[in-house]
Amino acid sequence: MSKLVEQAYCHKLGVRKEFVDPNPKAQAAATTLLVARTKFYVVTHRSILSGSPLPKEGAAIVTGNHQRKADSFKGLQHAINTARRLITPVVKLSLIKEGAIESMAYLESIGAQTEALGEYNPINAFVLRHTGAVGILRDNPGLSFVRTVDKGLKDQRLMAIYLQPTRNDDCILRNLQPGAAYFAKRHPDVPVFPVAFSGPPEEADRAIFMEPFTYAQKVAEYGREISEGELTIMIADSIVPGLPERSQIDWATRWSEELLRLNSQKK
Repeated sequence: MSKLVEQAYCHKLGVRKEFVDPNPKAQAAATTLLVARTKFYVVTHRSILSGSPLPKEGAAIVTGNHQRKADSFKGLQHAINTARRLITPVVKLSLIKEGAIESMAYLESIGAQTEALGEYNPINAFVLRHTGAVGILRDNPGLSFVRTVDKGLKDQRLMAIYLQPTRNDDCILRNLQPGAAYFAKRHPDVPVFPVAFSGPPEEADRAIFMEPFTYAQKVAEYGREISEGELTIMIADSIVPGLPERSQIDWATRWSEELLRLNSQKK
């Protein structure tokens, strides 16, 4: 069965098999659904995908703002187009496990109170689970989350972590989170690919992959250690040119506020 799965991945779906699931039949079905839905979305929405290609081999951290549910489709299609690879996303656990809802206090703090109702869908959960997605409780990720992402990077996979904990339809960079920067520091030679996601009502449906960099390169450039907060701001700075003009203007006024908040967070 493993050879048939490999053939389906390589010859039919146009991607390589990098995640080993104990149930290869479920993995093949889930991957087929994911790739088909991704292509359908990109074609029907005339999504514009551009910028730096993702690496065909080795680990990378993919991170960006979060505007729409379909940001993951745009990112995945770019990975397929440029590297024939899947992206392993970090997602809220409620998408994979029914009833895994964070506290109302946390949801209110990120402006996502409606998520208390849950967004669980059994088909989506099946696809996410059998394509290797990492589910977390955003208000309490836990050490297992760190170990899982570390393992994904050590296994040379493309790991995706949004800069924002919830969607922002207006493409405003607010409430940034240091998750991507945290793992970039733990894996200083792994490239970070910032992505600018935008779409209606702001502009055409788009994903721009900016020039990648590593934590080690930033340390060499600045001649000192860089905090997770600073690195998160650097990632955001690289994304801003690919966002709508209104978002760029807003970021100029929000920059110092976000840096102060990030650097004051408890470690």
